[in-house]
Amino acid sequence: MDLRLRARQMARNYKVELIVIDHLQSCNGRKLATRNRPVATSLVSKQIKVMAGELNLPVIVLIRLDHTTEPCGDNTDRPTLADLYGSGTIAQDADVVLLLRRPCKISGDPESDDMRLAIVDVAKHRNGPTGEVRLDFDKAIMRFGDRIVPDIDPIADLEL
Repeated sequence: MDLRLRARQMARNYKVELIVIDHLQSCNGRKLATRNRPVATSLVSKQIKVMAGELNLPVIVLIRLDHTTEPCGDNTDRPTLADLYGSGTIAQDADVVLLLRRPCKISGDPESDDMRLAIVDVAKHRNGPTGEVRLDFDKAIMRFGDRIVPDIDPIADLEL
């Protein structure tokens, strides 16, 4: 409730156009402290959804996955929507779910040698397509950007 009150004040006083909540699991209210973590997180998730509707603002919520799933058949350990289910009803409440991964941080990933590659998996999108988006990650400035594929020299491939 404190978060909703503060968000209403900020939206009214400062014309806020976007709300970002870093680490949903840390948003447990005093009344929710006596409940188990998945139930508390589920209730907070629902309240955030209500707040977004009340304020007519997009809300981005960052969460840490409890990523203890088995590796996929392609020998990588990619996050999936199933990893969210331990956090209550987050996947059900969300309109869009983006799962970020960096193959260089996943042992056994076939693309682990590409230190720039970051992949955003659009795992859920109520009003649009799903799939993967490949990006470049610049660690020096902590920025994601369009994927830059090295130019191919068209002459090098020609047989003379």
